[in-house]
Amino acid sequence: FLDLANGTSRQLALPGPAHELATAGNRIYTTLARGEAIIEVDPAGPSITRRLPLEGDPHGLALDGESLLVTLDSARELTTLDRESLAVTKRQPTGDTPHAVAAGPQGTFVTDSRENLLRKLPSGQTAATGEMPESVALVGDFVVTADNISGTLTVLRADTLAAYRTISVGLGPVRVVPLVSGRVAVALTGKARIAIVNVLTGEVEKRVTVLGRPDGICLNHDASFAAVVSNETNAVQI
Repeated sequence: FLDLANGTSRQLALPGPAHELATAGNRIYTTLARGEAIIEVDPAGPSITRRLPLEGDPHGLALDGESLLVTLDSARELTTLDRESLAVTKRQPTGDTPHAVAAGPQGTFVTDSRENLLRKLPSGQTAATGEMPESVALVGDFVVTADNISGTLTVLRADTLAAYRTISVGLGPVRVVPLVSGRVAVALTGKARIAIVNVLTGEVEKRVTVLGRPDGICLNHDASFAAVVSNETNAVQI
């Protein structure tokens, strides 16, 4: 926990490797893939306030109203939790390795990463992506996947999953985050860059050099700043 006002930091030991994060109110939720659980954290402590065991390698995490959506990589399932009680309210089958999930008015979207597919739930409709989609984001009327091995973004119409365009962005896109006006920020592990891409025009508008093996991207309230995690240097760059 980094305090940007005074530069201090605190750490909280967890019962497994933390992967995805989601924030709601004054709580943080994180999946523990090899810890077979999802936990709720109070950052003020910091302390673990609740832990829910979830077998099947919990990985992707997203908020959907008062629900938490959790993908289970080896169980091939999307699990819906009531955030207040942390009770499981729904289980939906997916394809192989549902790595990431995003939800919006058009539906819920899950990457079947080892099948190179994007799945829309609850219908179960799928569409082809590039190779190894590791991240998914909703951008206006479109849904976008970051395809790690093929070095592309796949842009689909969110309502129909019809193909819109494929954009070459460079080696190792692992994270895509929506910005404004049809633009996204993409973390490229292969070249240590953040790419700013206009998904409407297909143009890569800017590339920003960052620390090695960038992965997670966190925007502030108006997207004027971003924090980028470097897995190579164990640092956060703003």
